[in-house]
Amino acid sequence: MKLFGIKLLSISIVFVSILYGVDYLIQEGLKTSNYREVSKWNEVITGGIEADILIVGSSRALVHYDCELIEEITGKKCYNLGFDGTLFKHQQLMLDLYLKNNKAPETLVWNVDYHSFGNSREFYGFEQLMPYQNQLEVKLLLKANEVTDPMLYQIPLVRYSFNPKMKTIGILNYIGLYSERPALIKGYQKRDKVWDGKFDELKMANKNGILYEFNDALFQEFSEELEELKQREMNIYLVVSPIYHEAKALVSNSDEVTCWLRNLSQMNDFIFLDYSNDSINYNKNFFYNGTHLNEEGVNFFMKNFSVN
Repeated sequence: MKLFGIKLLSISIVFVSILYGVDYLIQEGLKTSNYREVSKWNEVITGGIEADILIVGSSRALVHYDCELIEEITGKKCYNLGFDGTLFKHQQLMLDLYLKNNKAPETLVWNVDYHSFGNSREFYGFEQLMPYQNQLEVKLLLKANEVTDPMLYQIPLVRYSFNPKMKTIGILNYIGLYSERPALIKGYQKRDKVWDGKFDELKMANKNGILYEFNDALFQEFSEELEELKQREMNIYLVVSPIYHEAKALVSNSDEVTCWLRNLSQMNDFIFLDYSNDSINYNKNFFYNGTHLNEEGVNFFMKNFSVN
């Protein structure tokens, strides 16, 4: 009986060691991979980005600001910190992580959405954070994803089951067999797409319009965050980037959010740029859905976008 117990313990130790070993290979392989936005986290945490202009925001920041074009226009280094599906609180943590590991930019461009100041129990794309759980900001971001049991983040292999493809990519990249061109360039994700029709489905499902949550307390936190950043001698730009005109018309409180942003900018000497009424918003060829520009649209937008 004692011998059986020793064998069982030995097998258990070997099994657990294998689990943690494979999990480690996945983790380290993912960190240096080009999969989705994982490379952005690796660049931010490794540090040394040295951007003069930093873009912050959600997917609309991620796909609307081509840093290579911005660098050509301004002659200054640029980095895009935009991330899919994020609201203000997520973006704040991402910015904190960036500033902890990289020098503060001269200019901060915060691309604001009409839904930025709402609450969400979900965090789209959270699985890409798994390899970086040793970072406090990442832990807080994962905690914000309330629909997932946080215990699952700690179990070897299981924590990569939210996106099983990541397991394969991590291992293949670790042994040098994963070869994909970078999904991001200076944090920017190019979207060479045409109109996909999804907005038409959204419009049909919301014939009475969409009223986004606007949390006063969150907007106050946003204001305080910007004031602190200004104290660090950053030039602050608040931007509403292009949005297809029918998509804007669908948002019942778009004018209210715009008014709050304009007032905040005037009170604190921030620069507010509202592109939501520009001619670009009436050309469907510049968009792949109601709220996101395609590559052609970005090229047009960048010619009209300027920062100091």
